[in-house]
Amino acid sequence: MESDKLYYLWGFINKFFHGSSVKAYGKEKSGEANSMARNGKRKLSAVDGVDNKKMSSRTDTLYEASGVELGCLEIGSKVDPTKELKDSLVKIPIVLKDMLIAIAQETPSILNNIHVLGYNINGNSITLLDADVPKGYITRIRRTKPATFPTCSDDFIPRIVPLIKIAVLGKKIVDDTLKKYRSTLCDVMDAGDQCLILPPCIIPGTTSASLSPSSSPVTTTTTATSSSSKSSLLSSAPAQATSDPPISKKRR
Repeated sequence: MESDKLYYLWGFINKFFHGSSVKAYGKEKSGEANSMARNGKRKLSAVDGVDNKKMSSRTDTLYEASGVELGCLEIGSKVDPTKELKDSLVKIPIVLKDMLIAIAQETPSILNNIHVLGYNINGNSITLLDADVPKGYITRIRRTKPATFPTCSDDFIPRIVPLIKIAVLGKKIVDDTLKKYRSTLCDVMDAGDQCLILPPCIIPGTTSASLSPSSSPVTTTTTATSSSSKSSLLSSAPAQATSDPPISKKRR
């Protein structure tokens, strides 16, 4: 069972958030940000009936604090390449992008400075996904290489250390975003019927060859950046990015 894997084998991932204001909600919880994105076109009509509310994507764990969603986790109880492709390359990136939009709707000024977290567990391996909008018009997805759970006492130390690094990195991503969100004034001006639109994040890219230590914590094909703790895990990871036009304000 997926729940058995999550609570008995990979439970330490969520335990890193114990004692903090970030709550890890499990049991296939629906995301509010993804629900808002799916039902954004619902409206009252004088002719046609109102469309039924669409169900949002359910994730195995949802990370939330201060009323905003900051990340999610998907797990497969056994090695399943098809499920891994659907979760890691389609489902999680879309959910993370909706989280970024939901945060930016309240605090647009920090859109280019925040990250949201994703974990994809496939059998006995885990991959961390980091989503952000570095330049205002690109939604990029960075990911680590899969890290495998120890199989015996002989390989316990070499394998558990990378897993702990991934868990610490994930908590740092969430804590940094939450701190920026809490310290930023919310925009209370009426924007009318305008909403924030980001281009789709479904065009895969390649990893940049070099890293620059002077910029933001992640790297893509268009921007090479690094930080002391994140670059070691994310330096050789593939990326997903878009080459679409800049962010635009579009009437519903």
